[in-house]
Formats: sequence, C-alpha cells, structure tokens
Amino acid sequence: MLLLLMGCQSVKADGISVHLHIDGTDRVVHSTAPTVRILCQQLDVQLTALDHITPPLWTPLEPGMTITVTRTRQERREVILTSTVKTVRDEFLTPEESRGRGSQRWPLGRALSGNL
Repeated sequence: MLLLLMGCQSVKADGISVHLHIDGTDRVVHSTAPTVRILCQQLDVQLTALDHITPPLWTPLEPGMTITVTRTRQERREVILTSTVKTVRDEFLTPEESRGRGSQRWPLGRALSGNL
C-alpha cells in the first residue's frame, strides 16, 4: 500500500545519482528524493515562473538521468518614437479645416459640391 502512495516509486535508502545542469555548471548529485521537484527543493534551487526545467518537476528520479534548468529573463524597453507634422495648404480646405492622411475621407457629395 505504501508503494501506491509513493506512486510506485521506490528510492533506495542510499539514494541515486543524477546529473544536474544549471546556471552553466554540470554536477552529479546524490539524493534520495523521489521527484525532480523535491530534489530541487533539497538543493535549494530557486526556480522562477520563467525558468524551464527538463524533465518536468513531477518526474520520478531515475539513476543517471539528466536534469536541465534553463534560466529565462524578461526585458522591457521603452523607445520614444518621434514624428513630424507637415502642414500643406489645400485650396479646397478653409483655414479652420484640416484633414489627416488617410484618417478621414470626404463624402462624395461634399467633394463634388464645389465643382457643380
């Protein structure tokens, strides 16, 4: 019954050896942890939400397996974009009117009313 509670994973009292690749270092660690998550907790490996770990944390430890932690960081950069405004006078617009490029279109009736 105890084996069912442990997920049918038995770890010998003397533990197993696994390869750990983290932060550019490789090392062999010896542990009695049943899963990758518990091994990381035992070794005080601080994981963030952006980190990727292979195999997944719930994976049972097996002798000789390799665990890889890939650190990821998120950057935020602000860029100020400048723009210029060029005013071009048009004979069809009064000084109070303005029209942006592609932002507004004249209704057909208004455009033709001056030409009729």
